[in-house]
Amino acid sequence: MQSVVKSSQTITFTSTAPGSATVAGPAYTATATATSGLPVTLSSDTPTVCTLSGSTVTFVAAGTCTIAADQPGNTTYAAAVRVMQSFGVFKAQTITFTSTAPASAMLGDPPYVVGASATSGLAVTFTSSTPSVCTVTGASVSYVAAGTCTVGADQAGNATWAAAPTATQSFLVTTRPTAPTALAANATPSAGAGTWTATWTAEPGYTYECQLTNGTSPPSASGWSACAPPYGFTPVKNGNQTLWVRAVRGSAVSAPASLSFQP
Repeated sequence: MQSVVKSSQTITFTSTAPGSATVAGPAYTATATATSGLPVTLSSDTPTVCTLSGSTVTFVAAGTCTIAADQPGNTTYAAAVRVMQSFGVFKAQTITFTSTAPASAMLGDPPYVVGASATSGLAVTFTSSTPSVCTVTGASVSYVAAGTCTVGADQAGNATWAAAPTATQSFLVTTRPTAPTALAANATPSAGAGTWTATWTAEPGYTYECQLTNGTSPPSASGWSACAPPYGFTPVKNGNQTLWVRAVRGSAVSAPASLSFQP
């Protein structure tokens, strides 16, 4: 009896193994073809790390996931040599800032000590995404110019943990407050008899306080109240009086701007 010589076949994976597979993360769809054109069967060689249903690979634990591809052949083709595809599966981690961003950072202030932790327990590193505004050395954030400071927190991962998505913390850095500019006041009858409106140039990050005094009397320490432009007010009396406006940033207060007027 004459023996039948079967044709050989090979298998090739047509899907690219994921570069950042994480436990309970998005599934991977594995695909492979045989040169015979016959269907390829996929299975997991590492079911404690990854499981396979059809062509869908699900990640259940950290480690190396190995997918096997087989084609047993038929009357024409010999069984193909098993082909493997292996890749790492990692635990996912996230980063949370443990320090509160300064509410009133100003040039000349002491550095801000930033803190953050990763769910992996691994050490977090910090960088400045805005080096023209703030710089980072270790966990110390220094201010170099006014603007928005953005600090990035990263954890690169290891053999068990995937790299964490970068977490960011942003806050405003300003100069120390200076006296408001372009202070003006005008009667506004449409707002009611005797009502005046004051305006000035407001700067981002500052709040303002106002005070009215008789004549040109200086403001008192306790007479300030919060205000913002356009600021509606009623003069304290007929005759000369002075509107005082100062800028506030945290505990820093500017010298006041003043405008004398007569209703």
